[in-house]
Amino acid sequence: MQYLVSSVFFVYVSHIIIINYITRLHLQTTNPIANTIIYIASVALAIVICLLLYYLLNRFFPRLCAFLTGN
Repeated sequence: MQYLVSSVFFVYVSHIIIINYITRLHLQTTNPIANTIIYIASVALAIVICLLLYYLLNRFFPRLCAFLTGN
């Protein structure tokens, strides 16, 4: 649980960048339900990617991670 608490700021700052890349990759459909599912899935995928990036950054570059998150 402490891991999620310490990663909140990193996810907050970086999720929009990743969401922009993910949403550029998918094709727009004419089905509004499919578009909603794609949007929700892209947000969930972006959060998972951000948490993975934070984990790797904190594990291999802890000083840089501390600087980027304001510690």
